[in-house]
Amino acid sequence: MAMLPESMERWGVVGICKEAALLLRKHIRLFLPFYLAFLLPGSLLSSFSNVFLVAVPHPYTSFIKAAYTTAQQGGEVDADGQPSLILLQTLSLLAVILFSLAGAAFAYIVEYVYSDADTASDDDSITKKICKLLPHALFRNLVTYLWMFLALLLLSFACVLYAFILNAIVTAIRGGPSGPTPAFFLYMAVPYVISTLMVSTIFALAQLISVLEPKKYGRAALKQSTKYARGREATIFCILILSMAIGLSIGYYPTRTISTGVTLWKKIIQTIIISIFSSVVSAYFGTVQVVMYFVCKSNSEAVLPEFQHRSNVPAAENPYSQPLLHENAKP
Repeated sequence: MAMLPESMERWGVVGICKEAALLLRKHIRLFLPFYLAFLLPGSLLSSFSNVFLVAVPHPYTSFIKAAYTTAQQGGEVDADGQPSLILLQTLSLLAVILFSLAGAAFAYIVEYVYSDADTASDDDSITKKICKLLPHALFRNLVTYLWMFLALLLLSFACVLYAFILNAIVTAIRGGPSGPTPAFFLYMAVPYVISTLMVSTIFALAQLISVLEPKKYGRAALKQSTKYARGREATIFCILILSMAIGLSIGYYPTRTISTGVTLWKKIIQTIIISIFSSVVSAYFGTVQVVMYFVCKSNSEAVLPEFQHRSNVPAAENPYSQPLLHENAKP
């Protein structure tokens, strides 16, 4: 019996979201340890950083403005705010590591659910095997993340250069003051937003590829992600926009609007509640992205030997191998 649900390659946004919900509901015992170990602490760390360390305006903006004004007046720049920035970035890096570990663990769990296993293995054994795989997966994930960051950085430079050239041409033709104008920022913002959305869409599967396909990480993962995304760009784009919109509305913006007039304990309680909701949403959309990876790969390849004949988490008689959607279901 095929371990992957039938007609997976034809699933759209609705089918992927349904499957992710069923995976979490049916196999909560597998997901829960990694949710409590990585995802919830990462969400708490991120939320508390936003509430107690990030001022409005953002500390980068306030520090740079203050330094620029002081330098113009011929004074010395006060760097007292820098330690808080260093602390904020350290906590942000730790949160990224925790989220990466959670994402890798969720990917391995879904792979195990879809694997063709002949022998039984209990939940504790599966958890231990996944934990042994996580350090190497984290390394590959971070390398791939750095390559994605480099690609976006080069994209930013290209957009700025394009805006400078276009602004210079328009200024030379129409006349006007030299230097950046309001039109310059428009010339930069429009291509940057469009190209960033395009790059994020075609590279959306790269980090999951680095986890589930150990030999493909870094630049190879980006290339493979482009291959898997071909023909499914609209589905990936819709899921990314949906996850970003819901994630920001539940996780980020509420932490930025917590009233400063409440007591410290009320602020802490509010932040914890927001963190719990945010972590649950992250768990769901993390699973959605893993299912999306399998859908895109099944759409790209007629046969999936890695998932039908071998798993990164070998097990004895797999009690989790039943397709989660009925054959007559129409996602």
